[in-house]
Amino acid sequence: MKILPMLGIMFFLAAPSAQAKPTELYLYYNSASPSLYEINIKADEVAKVFDDVFGPAAEELPLQVQYADFYVSHYPDDSYVFILNAPYSCGQLGCSASVYRRDQDGDLQPSEDSVTPVKCKEHGDDKLICIKGGYKPELPVRSAPKGPVHYPAPQP
Repeated sequence: MKILPMLGIMFFLAAPSAQAKPTELYLYYNSASPSLYEINIKADEVAKVFDDVFGPAAEELPLQVQYADFYVSHYPDDSYVFILNAPYSCGQLGCSASVYRRDQDGDLQPSEDSVTPVKCKEHGDDKLICIKGGYKPELPVRSAPKGPVHYPAPQP
């Protein structure tokens, strides 16, 4: 910890905590992105995963589950995480996620790993920037009532 005197006022600067982790940002690519090659995945592989994950749902809920809303990211542990940007996926972008890994033959296989949800913002026409963890619905903030609150008397 450092103490810096400045014009007669003492300021305390704390050393960065060893437990503080930098925010993990991930770039997700749209299923139709021409840049999928940047993360070493092919469009037909993305289409196959979409069919594996949402095949029957895409037929039953055609307005909510669409291939154009499907995104993929390549995580540092060599897994591929797929998310759906649609109201069907818990009402918030990135809530529903599936993890796939490459097997020895190089094919994508579903993984049993649990996925922490991600929270995303659009980045360009065909990409999303997402942070890992902490799914929390964004509810409107209601202000506290001012003054006394009056409740009606119970009816006999």
